[in-house]
Amino acid sequence: MYISQIGSKLRVQIHDFSGKLSGMVRLGPGAGPTAQTAVNIVWDEFLIEYTRSTDGGWNWIPVVTVPPIPPVIDRMPSLNVTPDGHPWVLKWDASSAPDECAILSVWRDFSSPGNWFHRPYFGSLGSGLTTMASVVSTTGDEQGSEQPGQQDQGEPMVYAVATVQTSPGVRELCFYAFDTLADSVYYQTSLASADAGYDFQASIDYTPGDYVHIAYRDGGWIWYRTWHYPVTPEMFRDPQGPRPEWDAVPRVVSAGMPRNQHPSIDADGEWVYCAWQGPTPNLLHDGEIWRAQCPVGPWPPAWGGLQLVYESPEQVSDCPQCHGIATTTWQERMSTGENQVLARFGLDVDNISQDARYDNTCPQAAVRYPVPPEPLQIWCHTLWSQARIGPPYDDSIHYRLQCWAPRDLAGMEYPTYVRAVLGKQERSRYCLQRDGCRNYGDVAVDYAHSRLVYELPYINPTNRYVAEWVVYNGESLSITQRVEVGGATMARMTLRPGACDTLRAVLPRAAYRNTKVRVELVREAGPFACLAGSLKLYEKLDEGGRDGSQAWSRPGGPPTVMASPNPFVSSCVFYCPANAPGATTASVYDAGGRLVRSLAVCRNGVGSFRADWDGADGSGTSVPTGIYYCKFAGGDWSSCAKVVRQ
Repeated sequence: MYISQIGSKLRVQIHDFSGKLSGMVRLGPGAGPTAQTAVNIVWDEFLIEYTRSTDGGWNWIPVVTVPPIPPVIDRMPSLNVTPDGHPWVLKWDASSAPDECAILSVWRDFSSPGNWFHRPYFGSLGSGLTTMASVVSTTGDEQGSEQPGQQDQGEPMVYAVATVQTSPGVRELCFYAFDTLADSVYYQTSLASADAGYDFQASIDYTPGDYVHIAYRDGGWIWYRTWHYPVTPEMFRDPQGPRPEWDAVPRVVSAGMPRNQHPSIDADGEWVYCAWQGPTPNLLHDGEIWRAQCPVGPWPPAWGGLQLVYESPEQVSDCPQCHGIATTTWQERMSTGENQVLARFGLDVDNISQDARYDNTCPQAAVRYPVPPEPLQIWCHTLWSQARIGPPYDDSIHYRLQCWAPRDLAGMEYPTYVRAVLGKQERSRYCLQRDGCRNYGDVAVDYAHSRLVYELPYINPTNRYVAEWVVYNGESLSITQRVEVGGATMARMTLRPGACDTLRAVLPRAAYRNTKVRVELVREAGPFACLAGSLKLYEKLDEGGRDGSQAWSRPGGPPTVMASPNPFVSSCVFYCPANAPGATTASVYDAGGRLVRSLAVCRNGVGSFRADWDGADGSGTSVPTGIYYCKFAGGDWSSCAKVVRQ
C-alpha cells in the first residue's frame, strides 16, 4: 500500500491482480484535526483486508488481514463500527457445503493486528447466496464489555438482506437478524420471491429508534420495505417476544418507471434516501441516476422528491450511492470509453477519480456533514475499484478524501440530523406539551405557561449531538426560562422584549441512550416559555469536549458568524471570531441567493472581524423585510449567518 497526496486530495492504493474488487468505507468514533472522524475500510481480495485512519483520512495504519476460518472462500465483506470504535466485519464463506456460513469478526485490540474475535453462524442460510448488505444497531449499555463471550447488552445486533436460492428454481429476498451474543441466526424471513437466476440487488440501512429500511428491485421497479412499528433488538433476543410486522404492501420508490436496478438506501435522521439506475426521462434508454426520499415514522411511507441526479451524455451511469440530502456518488461512462467516479454535491458535479488511463468502477462512499459552528463544508470519503486500460494490467482499490463547500451559502443551512419544525397551528409530531403558538411577523413560536415538552426520536446512541434552540420574545415583557434535557438543566436565559437568541450545547449521552431525547423549556419569569422556528440536533462525530458542556448563546459565544441585533429593524452588525485566518470579505445575499451588497470589513480592538450593514442594497435603497444571509470568506474558508429584517 502506498499513500500520495495531490493538493488537498489523498489517494490510497492497494495493488493486486484479482480483477474487480469490492469494498466498503464507514465512519466511526474518533477525532482528528481535519475531518474529526475515524475512517474504516474493508475490501475483498483473496482474503478480507482492512485498514483505518483515526485523523479523518489523512494517515493510515498498515493493512491488516481479517483472519479467515479454514477452508477459505471468503467474499462480500460488509463493515460497521461499534460505539468504542472497533470494526465489525460480516463476511460470507462459501466453503461450508452444503450451506453458506456467515462469519462476524471484530478487531478487539488495535495494538495487536492479529487479535480478531470471530463468531460463525452455520447451516441456516441455504445455498446460492448472491448479494447481501448489513447494518449494525446498538443495544443496551453502549459501554459493554470488550471480552469475547461475556454476556452483556453492549454488543450490536446485525441486520442483513440477501438474495438466496432456497429451493430448486426459486430465489428469495431474505432478511436476517444476527445476535452477536449467540451462535445462530436469531431471525430470518422471506420478503419476496423470484425465479432462479434473479438477483434482488437489495440494500439495507437502519434508523435508531428502531426501524430498518430495505430497497430492492423486483419486476424492473425499485421497492421499499420497513416495519409497521419500531422493533428493538431486545425483542429478537426474547424467545417469546414479538417479531417484526412488515408493511403488508411494498411501496414503489421509482414512481412506476420501468427498467430500474442497483438501488442503494441511506437513512439519515428523520429521512430515508434511495438512489438507483433508471431510464432516461423519455424512457427510451437506460443508464441515468435517480433518487427519491421518504420521511421516517408516519404510516404509510410516502416516497417523493423524485430527482434526476445526472443526465448522462453516454446514458451508462451505474452503481449509485446516496448519502443524506446533499450527496450522491456513482460510476459514469465517459466519451473516451472508460468509467470515472462522479459525485454530486448539491448542484455541483465533481470527477472524483480523474484518471482516463484507468477504468474506475463500483464506488462506495461515506459522508460527514458539518456541525455548527464549523464552516458549512461536506467531507466525502470515496472508495472505488480501478483497472488499468491496456498492459501492464493491474487492479487496485483507491480512496479519496474530498471537501465540498457550496459556491453560494445564501439559502443554505447546516444539514441536520433531526429537526422539529415548530410554531404551526397544528403542533409538531415531536411536541408532547404546549399551550399554543404565536406568530410575530416572520418569527413563529410555540409557547407554554408552564412547560414546553418535546421528544425527538431517531437518535443514534453511538454518536454525540449538538442541540440548537432558537428563541424569540415577541411580547412586551421580559422572559426568563431554562432548558432541560433528560431532566438535567442545560442553560438559563433571559430575553428582553423583541430579542432573538440562539443556544447550542453538547447533549449528555445519558439523555438519549434509548434512541430518544426529551427536551423541556420551563418558564421561570414572564408570560410563558417559548421556542421559535425549530429545535435541531446535529450529529457530532468527534469525541472532543465533555458531555453536558455549558451551553453558549449569541452574541457572546463560539458561533463562526454572529449577527446583532437579530431580528433587526434599521441596521445590524456581523461579527466573526478573532481566529479567522487571512484577509476577509463580507457579502449580504437575499433568500433567493442574489447578491444584495458587499460590506466593508474591519477588525475590532480584540482582533475579531466586524461588518456593519444599514439594511440597504448596493444602490443605497432600503431592502424589504425578510431573511438575509451575510457570508464571511477568507482564503480557503467561509461561513454564514442568517438574519431577519423586520
